[in-house]
Amino acid sequence: MQELSYRIYENLAELNAVDRAEAMRVFESCCGSTRWAESMADTRPFNTIEHLVSEAEEAWFLLPAADQLQAYNRGTQLSEGIAADDDTVRQLQAIADLYNEKFGFRLVVNASGRAVDEVLAIAGARLRNSAQTELKLAAEEQSRIIQVRLAQLLER
Repeated sequence: MQELSYRIYENLAELNAVDRAEAMRVFESCCGSTRWAESMADTRPFNTIEHLVSEAEEAWFLLPAADQLQAYNRGTQLSEGIAADDDTVRQLQAIADLYNEKFGFRLVVNASGRAVDEVLAIAGARLRNSAQTELKLAAEEQSRIIQVRLAQLLER
C-alpha cells in the first residue's frame, strides 16, 4: 500500500512538471473538454491528490454547457467502454442511439464498478428523463468519470 501511495505522488509530481501541452494531452484523456483540460493544465501545481480532485470538480462544474457537451460527445461510447456479450452491447448501443437522438448528446454513465445489467437498467431509465434532468445527471456522471480517470492516471 505504501508503494502505491508513493507512486501516486510520484506521478502527481510528474504531472505538475510536464509542459502545458503535455499536461493538456493528459487531462484530455480524462475529459474531452478542451477548456477543462486547459483549466487543469493552468491550475498546476497540485499539492495533494485531494487538491487535484477538488480543482477537477470545480473546473468541471464551472464549464459552460457547450464545453460540457463537447466532453460528452468526445467520450467513449458506453457500448465500447463496457465488457459485455454481443446482445447486451447491441442493447446498449440501441439505447445510446435513442438517447442521442432525443437529447442531442451522448449518454454519459459512469460504468466503473457497476454490473452490466445495472448499467443497462440505468441507461434505459434515463431515456424517460427531461432534457434538463439529463443535463444535470450527465454532468454529475462525467464528474465521477473524471475522478475515476484521474485515479487511474495516478495509479499507473
